[in-house]
Amino acid sequence: MHHHKFGVAERGHAEDVILQRTNNSVTPRTHYISTVLRPGQGCAHCLAMDPPGTWLHLRTNLGDGVTLCCDNSPHRHSSKHASRTGLHLVTSAEPGETWVYDYETDQFLSK
Repeated sequence: MHHHKFGVAERGHAEDVILQRTNNSVTPRTHYISTVLRPGQGCAHCLAMDPPGTWLHLRTNLGDGVTLCCDNSPHRHSSKHASRTGLHLVTSAEPGETWVYDYETDQFLSK
């Protein structure tokens, strides 16, 4: 497993410290990171639909490890899941992307 400044690069299970920017200061927030697979296998909710839904890009929730579709996809499962569960940190499940985004603050925590 490779750690980058703010997230998990490939696959693994670890406790990671995510830095939250507040009023020009940085406050540590600890989150338990679930397995992150890149590339993702598909949106779990879209795949469960009959017929299966489609997606544009995949996001993995860092709180529970579920991989869902992005807000540019027809069903926007990732942001709906974050809102419903309160688990707001996600990372891209796309190859070559390792950024972390916070739905609650609408900010990227890394690039």
